[in-house]
This record gives sequence, structure tokens and C-alpha cells, in this order.
Amino acid sequence: MRRRTILFATALAAAVSPFAHAYLRSMVSYSDGTRVPLKRVDNAGIQVYLNTGIAPNLQSTAGGSPVIVFPAASDPAGAIRAAAASWNNIPSAKLKFLPIKTTENVADPTDNQMTVLVAGKAADLSALGSALALTVPTLAPALANDDSSKGVIADSDILINPAYSFSTDGLGQNDLQAVMTHEFGHALGMNHSGLIGAVMFQAVALNGRYLTADEIGFAISTYPGPGASLGTIAGKVLASDGSPVQSALVEILDITAGSALSCLTDATGAYSLQAKTGDYILYAEPLASGGLVQPANLYLGDTKVTNNFQVTMLGGFAAPTHIAVSSGSTANVPNLTVTAGASTLSAPLVGIGRAGSTGDFSIASGAIPVSSGQTLDLELIGGGVDGTIGVQVFGKGIKGNPGTVRADPTILPGILTGRPFVRFTLDTATVDAPSLITVIVTKGQNVFAISGAFVLVPPKPTFVTAAVDSAASALYLGAVSPGGISSIYDIPNVPNLGPALPVGNGGYDDYGSLPANLAGVSITFDGVPAPLFFVYGGQINLQVPFEIAGKTSTKVVVNYLGSVSAAVTVPVVSAQPAFFLINATDPFAANADYATNPKPNSVTNAAARGSVISVYGTGVGKVSYDIATGSPAPGPPGGFTGGYTCTLGGKSMTVPFAGWTPTSVGLAQWSFVIPTDSATGAVTLKCTDSISGASTQTATIYIK
Repeated sequence: MRRRTILFATALAAAVSPFAHAYLRSMVSYSDGTRVPLKRVDNAGIQVYLNTGIAPNLQSTAGGSPVIVFPAASDPAGAIRAAAASWNNIPSAKLKFLPIKTTENVADPTDNQMTVLVAGKAADLSALGSALALTVPTLAPALANDDSSKGVIADSDILINPAYSFSTDGLGQNDLQAVMTHEFGHALGMNHSGLIGAVMFQAVALNGRYLTADEIGFAISTYPGPGASLGTIAGKVLASDGSPVQSALVEILDITAGSALSCLTDATGAYSLQAKTGDYILYAEPLASGGLVQPANLYLGDTKVTNNFQVTMLGGFAAPTHIAVSSGSTANVPNLTVTAGASTLSAPLVGIGRAGSTGDFSIASGAIPVSSGQTLDLELIGGGVDGTIGVQVFGKGIKGNPGTVRADPTILPGILTGRPFVRFTLDTATVDAPSLITVIVTKGQNVFAISGAFVLVPPKPTFVTAAVDSAASALYLGAVSPGGISSIYDIPNVPNLGPALPVGNGGYDDYGSLPANLAGVSITFDGVPAPLFFVYGGQINLQVPFEIAGKTSTKVVVNYLGSVSAAVTVPVVSAQPAFFLINATDPFAANADYATNPKPNSVTNAAARGSVISVYGTGVGKVSYDIATGSPAPGPPGGFTGGYTCTLGGKSMTVPFAGWTPTSVGLAQWSFVIPTDSATGAVTLKCTDSISGASTQTATIYIK
């Protein structure tokens, strides 16, 4: 049996070297001198197994101290599924993570089973170190004289560090979905990115649920699918004496489209990267000791790194050279000759503050999501900056205000005391998708790049309590009930809740549930994701999670591509019964023969006395049997009625069934036999919950 190659992060540094052709890919070197990127051959159907120990309220002492790894109210399995789905949803990439299965197995590099688990063994904990998580790829045996068999990933277990607590609502620290989106990238063969705001940067990005152009470009280039259409950017980075600049980070920006891509030069100083059609500029930056990205972050091992040069833009920072890229062709870029000498500037802390203000600072590790459409101050602290620096910004929707670089006299607390605090005012235009913004700092002849320093995201979603309503009736403005279908509306004339054009869901996902992320929109109720039916800037239709049952209020948060609304408190009631109306008076109602005559009850399609009719709506609340949020309702247990009474033509009657419609999400129904002595023609109907006293609208059904 051929021996498999197991690449732990600690061993990876000796086995991995840079690759100059297409993004920063993980590499493996073989004894015959060949060096190839890691790849999957099961990319069209990758099976992931989730260890059953990953569950809410998981507690561990494996890291040395008691830690609640996943809080009781969290959904770790859902977060991991969502992370896999983000890679599945790349157009033109032949990538598919299959529905995740559960397993009792732990990490085993020889079982060909990609297992996600919380680490417990001493060896696994040692390999993790201080990392949040670690992907451990195992290579399939390489066949002699067959380079295509080299670098093939046979297994890639993912270890989660039990020394940390993870959130799953997108609001707390150590967002599990972001962490796993990053780790799945490693499992596909991608190395760390040189862009701070990219999902694959070495530290988890605050916007790390959303793949950037760098990850998307890697996926399409490495695993091209139908419709893949890329061009190539190729060139060399050279020193002033013509010698090659090795392992330089080449950052490639399409400012118009908001794309930012990253790759490395090889031993000859060459780079080559596939990109979508666009208009690009590029610069080279060193992997230097004072930089934000260092050789160890990219697992370069003993590969030679040229770092005694300044950040250099092709054509210069004042008038960068533009590179036109078209599909199927190669743009041969003129040689980029870098400026010699190491910069005296090093990595400053980066923050965002109010425009023209002093004293406010909001420093975060990693790239900061910034809502677009506002004027703000970029804050730089330490790293050699002072009031004499120059600042330039590059990216879609961003413009710096010349002459606004200024020192903030505020004395900062703690470890920041005594560090120079510099501000620079920026104007941001509204963007409809995340855009990475690069900051270039100059001081005399010294240059420093903060590549992908922050993420410009769509404007902050805004709505108020009164804008949350039952999707079936205005009877319930400003309140929600468990399991019901509700709508959230924008503040008038400020349609910032989602995309400009309406997007409906495509049905159930691979797990038989409605998706909780649609076109970049996600919504939580006290941290619980809400399944989505329909989204756009002015309105969102969703199912309210059953998990809010028993509460008097809930905090609702809308997240659109990383732009997060303020939490809006919305009252919770036990039930909001309401019919879905076809017009001002008529509900959607199915006559007894609906299966063979699929037309709703109407004046021309009246129901017979003595026949069964079902009227549909929403808002019947939590019932006596369990229904999972987002999943089709099961059939009710025997004896269930729902506890409703209805008046038909002013006469009260009991209802044999009032509850959630089996096989549907959030859809309620009231089913009863029309009395044989009922009035005919247009007859009024109203139904009331016997416990809460809440009633539907008065509607009209037609009886013959």
C-alpha cells in the first residue's frame, strides 16, 4: 500500500512553496523536484461529515480551562452548513459540498472521510496552538510518472479549537460560519490571501461570511465550470538591477468593479493570475517583518523571499497604469521595477471614526466592514505615522479628501498611550456589493500598504418596529408571532434592506429547509436565523422562528452583505391569525375538489354546502407538537384541533382543524365542513383563537 502524505500546519511550512500562477494556492513539493498545487478531484461532490459532538451548549476543558464552545442558543451545525453553501453558490465554478452527514468518527487521516470536529486529542490540540481552527489535508498516493496524480487531496479533516467560544448569529466574536468558510477554502486547496479583508486572510475577517473576488476567482480558476470566462494577467516584478523579486505579493485591483486579487511571484519574479474581464491596476509589496502578511502566514518554508523594497505601483501611485483584461486572452503587463530599500513604516492600527471628529476611535483586528454612502474618518495609530504622512485609498466607491490628514490630539488609553493618532477624511459612494479598500501610506520616500484594509459594504439597513407586520394582514403592525410569515418594510424612500431588484428563494435547500440567507440578506430574531421567502431593498418576507415562543419581545437584526442594522425591539404575541387575501375581501380558500379543480373559491367557483373547505393564512403560533423553524410542518397528531372557533355568516361553529399546513412552511389553514343550513352566495367568515382571543380579518367565501 502506498503511504499517504499528511500535511499538518506545523509540517506544512516545510512542504509548501509559492506558486505564481493563480492566486495563493497551497503547494506540495515531491522528492523528484516537482512542485504542484493542492487540488480536489471530488470537487463536484465533496462529502463532509460533522462529528455528533458539535452541538449547542458544548462545553470543554480540553484547552486547559472550562469553555462553553458553542452557547446553548447557538446553531453550530447550521453555521457549518451555511459556510459550505457559500462555496457552492459561486457561478461558473464546478464546486459542490454535498449535504453534510453526521458521524461518530474523529479525525483520521487514513479514512478518506472529511470530518469536522472539536479537537480533543493532545496531538490535535498541539497542532492547533492558538488557531481558531485547522484544516489537516491528506494527499492521495502519487503515481510514478503521473504528475496529474500529485497534489490530490484525499482527506481534509477540520479541527475546531475548544479553547475558544464561538458564536453563530453573525454578531458575536469568533463567528463559526466565518471560521468554517475560511477552513473550507483550505480544504479546497487555497492558501492564505494577502488581502486583509479577504475570507482567506490569516485572521478571520469581520465580514468573513462573504467570499471576496479573491476566493471566487480562485474557485473559478481552479475548478472551472460551465460559463467560466476568464482572462489572464501576467508579468514580472524586478529589482532595479534587473534581478527577480521573489515571493513578492502582487495585489491586483479592479476599482470599477470592486475586485481585489492577490498572488505571489516565483523564483524568476514572474506572476500569472486569471481574472474576470475588467480594468485593473496593480502593485507589489514585500513580505517583510513589519508587514501585515509575513512569510510564515503563507507557509513559505525556506523559499527565498525578497523583501528589501518599497511598495511599488505599476505606473506610480499618482497615475497607475491600467491593464485591460478580456476573456480568453492574456494581458502581458510591463515589468514592474520596484523601489529599493526597506520602509521605515510598519503596520499601524486601523480604525474608522466620525468625519471631522476627535477622540473617537474604533480599532478592530482584521478588516472593518464600513457602511457606504457616508463621509467618515480613517484612523491610523502607530507604525511610524504622524501628521506629515500622505494617504491614498484605492477601491470602488471611495475617495480621499486631499489636505485632511491631521493629528488627533487625543491621549489614547492603555497600550495605545503615546502613539501618534492620525485621521484622514473619506467620502464613500453607495455600493451594492462588498468592495475591499486598500490604503497606501507614504512618509517621505517610505511607503506602506494596508491591502484590503476595510470592506465597504452596502448602506446600513434601517427599519422601525412599526414596519414589522404579518405578511397576511395589517391587523398586526409592529408585532410578530412564532412560526408566522411576517414582512419587514424599509423606512419610506430608504430601500436599503437588500438588493435593488426582488429575489425569491429557489425552494428548499439540500437539507429540506428554507434558506436563511438569500441574495446576501440574513435576519436574526434574538440571534436565531429566520428562513427567507423574498428579499429586496424595500421589503423582506420571512418566517418568524418558533424559538421566540413565550417571549414578550425579540430583537430583530437585518444583515445585508455584512452591513448590519441596529437591533430593533419588536413585541411578541402568541398568535396573529390572518387569512391571505386574493383581493380586498376574498381569502385564498380551497374547495373540496381542489385536487382536480385547482382554482380558489370564488363567486364563479363556489363551494357546496356540506363539503369541506380549507382557508389559508398564517399566524396560528406555536402548537402542541414540534415544528422546526424553516422546515415543512409535519402532519398533526391524532386528536389535534388547534382550538379555534369560526363564525360563518354570523353563526358560530367549531373547527376540526386549525393549524400549520402539512408540507408547508409558515402556512396555516382552517378546515371545516360547511353546514348544510349555511347561507349561500357571499358569506362572511372570521376565525378566533380560543386561548389568546386573537381573530382573523372578516373575509368572504362563496357557497352554493
